[in-house]
Amino acid sequence: NSNDQLSIAAKTKDGHQLPCYWHNMDEKILENGTCSLTVTTPLLVDGSVVLFFATSNPNGNRRIEKRFEIPMSRAKWESRLTYRLNSQTAFEMRDIETGDAFERITLSFNNIIPDGNSFLLRGWLLLPFLDNSEVAIEALDETGHQMSAEVTMLSDYPNASKTDPSFQYREQHFTVRFPSTSHGLTLIARDKNNADLFGFRSVGSKLFADLSAEGARFWGNAASDPNYDSYYRLMRAHAGTLALQRRVHFKNAPLFSIVVPLFNTPIDFFIEMVKSVRVQSYQNWELILVNASTENEALSNAVFSEANQDDRIRFTKLQKNLGITENTNIGIAVCKGDFVCFLDHDDTLEPDCLFEYAKALNQMPEIDLMYCDEDKVSEDGRYYFDPHFKTDFDIDLLRSHNYVCHFLCVRKAVLEEIAPPTAEFDGAQDHNLTLLVAERTSRINHIKKVLYHWRVSSNSTASANPKDKDVKDYANDAGALSIRRHLERLGITAVVEPGPVRFSHHVRYIVQGSPLVSIIIPNKDCAKLLERCVDSILSKTSYENFELIIVENNSTEPETEQCYERLETRDSRVSVITWENEFNYSKITNFGVSSAKGEYLLLLNNDTEIIAPDWLELMLGICQRDDVGAVGAKLLFPNNTIQHAGVVVINQETPAHHA
Repeated sequence: NSNDQLSIAAKTKDGHQLPCYWHNMDEKILENGTCSLTVTTPLLVDGSVVLFFATSNPNGNRRIEKRFEIPMSRAKWESRLTYRLNSQTAFEMRDIETGDAFERITLSFNNIIPDGNSFLLRGWLLLPFLDNSEVAIEALDETGHQMSAEVTMLSDYPNASKTDPSFQYREQHFTVRFPSTSHGLTLIARDKNNADLFGFRSVGSKLFADLSAEGARFWGNAASDPNYDSYYRLMRAHAGTLALQRRVHFKNAPLFSIVVPLFNTPIDFFIEMVKSVRVQSYQNWELILVNASTENEALSNAVFSEANQDDRIRFTKLQKNLGITENTNIGIAVCKGDFVCFLDHDDTLEPDCLFEYAKALNQMPEIDLMYCDEDKVSEDGRYYFDPHFKTDFDIDLLRSHNYVCHFLCVRKAVLEEIAPPTAEFDGAQDHNLTLLVAERTSRINHIKKVLYHWRVSSNSTASANPKDKDVKDYANDAGALSIRRHLERLGITAVVEPGPVRFSHHVRYIVQGSPLVSIIIPNKDCAKLLERCVDSILSKTSYENFELIIVENNSTEPETEQCYERLETRDSRVSVITWENEFNYSKITNFGVSSAKGEYLLLLNNDTEIIAPDWLELMLGICQRDDVGAVGAKLLFPNNTIQHAGVVVINQETPAHHA
């Protein structure tokens, strides 16, 4: 009957309620009492979905009740056949699904990443804009039963349809942590204040694999990418490119002096290292070999043989091993080049390495220090892995570990200004030298290409497990010493502490004096959020000389005023001022700043919570540095995933976004 009301419900075979929604494709019941329906239910891995159909007349009396059981295995095959044999129907069903999107809550997923004994699914949902909407997310497992899942809402902000700006909606981002034993699930989003507003989406095996691959692409470590070797071989300069490079005549053709300290170097490693220099497409170089292997006749013969074949190769044989720092100093002293480069005795260069360095100097003649990206190569020299794609020069990163490392190249005139380092820096000699140079010049250039291969062998630091406490303690200690001496030379009061992994360090800058810090928090309503934020500051912050200015903006909830009274009564450092105009975050913040008495300003959102007692000392200590104007802290979501770890600006066309 055309006046009848149709209802459809879905359950698992054992009676657990499942979400579902349906659409009348004919938009009405036809004269013969029929209509075409699409019904959407969760995708279960196995078992069956049972659909219950019922019609009732306008008086509410039921006329027809039907029950249909749909085995999931059959449904999947029928779906594939429909796409192949009746694609028009499949596309119509898909279009209806898309067209109904803003009539319910729709969910989309970004990626899945493994995290210990669980997976983390990140996604977002859209719902029609309603001020009082409060969305709850629940999860069903592959069989349609409730599963244990930790849901964290990350953000919630209004938006508008690009095709119809008058249509407003809310966009909420979330993560769901669920057991790693699951390889499929259904997420259901419901509006707690509107039972008719809900939506769901299933993650079957194929989508699970796709989202996991997407997670690996964004969150995976390049160091562990098994495809890197083939990628690098494809991207490196090949014979044709190298031939063209050999024909280039630079206006500025500097002489590169490459210093290599030798100590009991395996002969095959030595031969490969020398060969990698001799095949350089840029030819204006000299190779300085400092041989401290006093009793290694085979190596001495190999050194003599190589020098005898090319007059650009010179060597010095030491009477005893003085350590890598002193041995390197001897090599530097006999260099004739405009630039001095440092190459380890068992590593290799790419054949276009010096060409790229010379090209950079012709583009920027003022450069004083250069370094490039690098990777590691297996002991037999056949497999490349663990690439290190470095940042441009960053003094703070350099103070945490020697990320510059290879292939270090320094202007000879700058080196001559530096007193030769001593053996106490053995194991971190390159780190120490880079810090010394960085104190004298800011003209530092990063060559964004992998041009250096660090060989992994039993005697190489490259093979060290960063978490192994017994590996090269002297190198780790020398790195910390290099940083401490660097800070002392600059007159910076700081403590160098062990970092989270081996060969890393953390610099804690000591606050000078006790300057007043003004903490400014804009707020409209959100009394619970604000009170939690302020409570965390007052109860956890170890630095005491601060004031906290809350800028009230058009709150309407009575509990907000009560919250303000409690906070001002609790601590005299808390004050509330009122911005009576329309919402404008910048103007509100500036209004707060106009009332601030502090020497330093700290801008804080009302939805944050302090977790480290020394947070203010850490930020203030850095902010007091002469080379720093503003400091930001890493922000975490409640599930300990990173919300903000800096701002990335790719180019002028791309807006800045959180790292």
